[in-house]
Amino acid sequence: MKLLDDYFSSLKCIYVEELVDLFLHRPLSFILVKLFYPLPISPNQISLMALLVGIGGGISFALGTPGGFFWGAILYGLSSVIDCADGMIARLKKNGTLNGRLVDGLVDYLVTISVFFSLIIGLSKATASGWLQLPLHPLLLVSLAGASFIAHAAITDKYRNRYEAHALGKPISPQLEIEKFSREQERLRGQKWRFFEKALIAAYLKYSVLQVGKGTRPVARHHPGEFHRYNKYLVMLWNLVGSSTHITMVVVAMLLKRPMIFFFYCIVLANLWIAFMFALQAVVDRKLRIREQAIAFKP
Repeated sequence: MKLLDDYFSSLKCIYVEELVDLFLHRPLSFILVKLFYPLPISPNQISLMALLVGIGGGISFALGTPGGFFWGAILYGLSSVIDCADGMIARLKKNGTLNGRLVDGLVDYLVTISVFFSLIIGLSKATASGWLQLPLHPLLLVSLAGASFIAHAAITDKYRNRYEAHALGKPISPQLEIEKFSREQERLRGQKWRFFEKALIAAYLKYSVLQVGKGTRPVARHHPGEFHRYNKYLVMLWNLVGSSTHITMVVVAMLLKRPMIFFFYCIVLANLWIAFMFALQAVVDRKLRIREQAIAFKP
């Protein structure tokens, strides 16, 4: 029971976990967590490990050979498993930091860029050599998939954050994030030898201000219980096109040496699912507003 308790303590709320994380990546990551837990290894060091393994996967993809695709898929999948471990061990040890969140996000971006850029090179080599056939040029396919991947990750993050803010009461909004990281920037201002952390927070704040502006706006709140009741399964449906699911599809497609499995999922199926989810979310939001109005004005 202690092992099971530790596992669930290392997770986020199960409603915001992607199914592929909940049933594949996180159980595998938990093995690493138990190995790393007694060691003096920080979550940021685990993130760095995920970065190196992910870049190794990208280099393998760039070879453009069946063996390169196989080992690239193995390393890319392993990088995703290691990447889960940093947050899990931070939750267990309760030593997560704001800077750690930014490092984790930066690692995700760098690995994704490395892998997609390498796929352009590797798939171009594979089609040029004649052992792989694709319906479109690799540059076009990977560009369309990359743009879709970024859009899907941003959209699913939005609805996960929305659920955590309204159903779980977490203070998640762009304005509050800016305030939180501004306080951390001020705390670090007088400290020497922490140039990387300062630069990372400064870059994040500039990016956030570009998104929402400097002024703060009131955040509309929902009834937590009602929001949970209407959105608990919806947020899980959004997660079917989350970033971990995309990574898993890359791994499966490249292990099978059929990259079109991933491209069809990412460019066609996932975008159709997003369109369907927007329509479904609009219906649910309308029903939630009616329900909350009925509660507010009930005599």
